[in-house]
Amino acid sequence: MTLQDAILAITGAIVAWYSWETRQLRFATLRQTALQIRPFVAIEYGEDRKLWIHNIGRGVARDIRVHNVPLNPGKPGETILTVEWKPIDFIPENQKRQLVGEGAFVEGEERQKLSQQMETWTANFGPSGRSTYEFIIDYRDLIATPYRAAVKVDRGRTEILRDEAYTGD
Repeated sequence: MTLQDAILAITGAIVAWYSWETRQLRFATLRQTALQIRPFVAIEYGEDRKLWIHNIGRGVARDIRVHNVPLNPGKPGETILTVEWKPIDFIPENQKRQLVGEGAFVEGEERQKLSQQMETWTANFGPSGRSTYEFIIDYRDLIATPYRAAVKVDRGRTEILRDEAYTGD
């Protein structure tokens, strides 16, 4: 192997390493740009005990659907209230829309009034709340990329557990 061959091999390795590093930098830049322009959703509750879906991201959130959530998870034989939430068509960036129950089903051995159950449930939100609830929210961005967020509400604190793209159900 001559000196020229060695220099050529070292130069080729340096160019290959530089190309790989540039490619990694390009992918990191693309990921950061995507994160900067995509929507992120969260649950909020107001003084009036209303629930809101808040788009805290930079893009428009579309086709927002909240999964049915057992609101009074209890022991066997207790009444469980499940709410079907009305879908939301879109939420622009930094805006929020009220989450409205579309229908509710009361299951269990004893039937209680729906309004009493909902009042008890909403009383558990806020700093003096006693319960923990998890909401699963499916939504899309402007180019129809599906996302799924899991939000936990616990004693007045809202925590986004995860918010990521998913392949759909």
